[in-house]
Amino acid sequence: MNETIKTLLGRRSVRKFTKQVISDADLELILKAGSYAPSAMGRQPCKVLVIETKDIYDKFSKLNAMGSGRDPFHGAQKVLVVISEKNPTAELDGAAVIMNMANAAFSLGIDSCWINRAREMLLSDFGKETLSELELEPEKWVGIGCLAIGYRDGRLPAAKARKADFYYRLESPKRYRVYHISQEKNEKSQYYKKWRIRLRGSDKTIKFFNTQKEAIDEATRLAREYDGRIVIHKVDGSIRKQDYSKK
Repeated sequence: MNETIKTLLGRRSVRKFTKQVISDADLELILKAGSYAPSAMGRQPCKVLVIETKDIYDKFSKLNAMGSGRDPFHGAQKVLVVISEKNPTAELDGAAVIMNMANAAFSLGIDSCWINRAREMLLSDFGKETLSELELEPEKWVGIGCLAIGYRDGRLPAAKARKADFYYRLESPKRYRVYHISQEKNEKSQYYKKWRIRLRGSDKTIKFFNTQKEAIDEATRLAREYDGRIVIHKVDGSIRKQDYSKK
């Protein structure tokens, strides 16, 4: 298994971190990976706010906690807040940035946890002040999500069992040969009242027969040979179908 697949299958959400410091070099790599996330039409509408000082951490932690009294960032060494210019695909673009950074961090031995409520953080007075200080107009930006990063305290959590019905493989519908059997109704035709076989999608008659049974026998032979179906148009206007396609 290659290293990329190992990273994608191995990453977990971690909610307990040590005080070990993340190096600037590793942080820069994580942020660079985020900048390479795909975005609609390649617009790159996202930015990352790096929270690494205690006073800012505490203020945003309190805002994110929404009165719960707990630290939603789990004591992480740093918190990366992804924001986006407002546009129809902002949340999708921002989610890609978050996951690029989470996977990049794990590949460097650094764990993470995606935390929601970035939108509410940025809508607060402190959030708006923070954006304004960065010369970003608050009304033009939206919070997407937070990524708490750090070195885990303890073992990596085990993955939950994956759901068996995660995906469906779609196949193009099989194109069957369909032979239509009908009686000629044009009184001026030399084949009036005779039975004909034609292939679906074509007005060209394969062959005429004196009786319905002869037409059905020949169409059945063709359907069995070419993995098809026959449709019998009866004189009374009703239709009967027979399937000879291989399942």
